[in-house]
Amino acid sequence: MVDIQFLSNKDRTQDELFHLFNHFYENNKQVIFSSDKAPKHITHLEDRLRSRFEGGMIVDVIKPDYESRLAILKTKLKNSLFYPHNQIVEFIAANVQDNIRELEGVINVLICQSQLKNRNLNLQEVKSLIKTSVKPKKSLSVEEVTVLVAHLQH
Repeated sequence: MVDIQFLSNKDRTQDELFHLFNHFYENNKQVIFSSDKAPKHITHLEDRLRSRFEGGMIVDVIKPDYESRLAILKTKLKNSLFYPHNQIVEFIAANVQDNIRELEGVINVLICQSQLKNRNLNLQEVKSLIKTSVKPKKSLSVEEVTVLVAHLQH
């Protein structure tokens, strides 16, 4: 996978990529690129590359919602030897919101700490570990408030 925006102003690299892209395309091979911008917003990208990128499927990957984060956590935890209480998993899903890599990082930290202490971690320990691992939230959305209130009523 290549982050396309980093090819801006790299003419020789773009030229090689153009020929490589054509080779894969002509041989019915799949090519996946990533970028934090749509192809039309990448400056200094050759038009011939831009048109090829725009001819493919463009997907905007957004932050996962609470239910998705919860499902991702449960799936990741199935493959580990770490079995936290549901309350802890729900806390992580509610507080680690930016991306899946961040969720995986928090899981790894918790697994390591649990193994070091040779016991399950309690919620207070998890809160403390997450506080140092995750950037603080700036504000809550209406959806987040609704989810949190709904979970408090259970």
